[in-house]
Amino acid sequence: MGASDTRVSGVGDSHGAHGTRGINASDSLRVRFFGRSRADGDGTEPDGTMIDCMGFAQPGPAADTPVSADRAWSFFYVAEAADREPELYCKYRSARGGAFSAQPLARGIEVFKVVYGHDADGNGVPEQWLDAAQLEAMAASGDKVADEWRKVVGLRIGMVARSAHGRGERQEAEEVLYPLGTDFSELSFRPAADGRLRRVATFTVMLRNALRAPAS
Repeated sequence: MGASDTRVSGVGDSHGAHGTRGINASDSLRVRFFGRSRADGDGTEPDGTMIDCMGFAQPGPAADTPVSADRAWSFFYVAEAADREPELYCKYRSARGGAFSAQPLARGIEVFKVVYGHDADGNGVPEQWLDAAQLEAMAASGDKVADEWRKVVGLRIGMVARSAHGRGERQEAEEVLYPLGTDFSELSFRPAADGRLRRVATFTVMLRNALRAPAS
């Protein structure tokens, strides 16, 4: 899950709200998952196969019937450091059911955009790619937004990274970058002509364990 064009608090379990003026209209991404514990332990020691965004191994559920508090959390979003430099942040839960903390992962990340592959007919192939706000708007009156999220079968993530000051020549012509690639040309970013070098990184992840709405 996530939010479009959002700012995210470094504490608490919120991934932000749509349209709250993220850094360069950046989005947020929230990932929740269950860890895995060592088979030869007491259930509290992780086996190292499942990690959060800070690289901390996560244990499995405390009981045979998992509850929400057993989930590990990873949030990704862009925020400014004290010197106003944009950074990609990781917000994570410090312990099972514990408080949330946030740490920067990468400096100079100007843009972080996410779109979701929406599979309306259930054949495993997305018919369209939507941002979080567009996806939630798909829910008709009275329908659950969660049902639309269960139709997500893939994610496309794009970032724009910039160098420190004075690493390149100032551009005379306006530079236009496409964080999600040229196939998503309606989403562009025009950086300042400040002499920084910039690169776009884009990748697509297809979900092998997409959750479907329960049969009625």
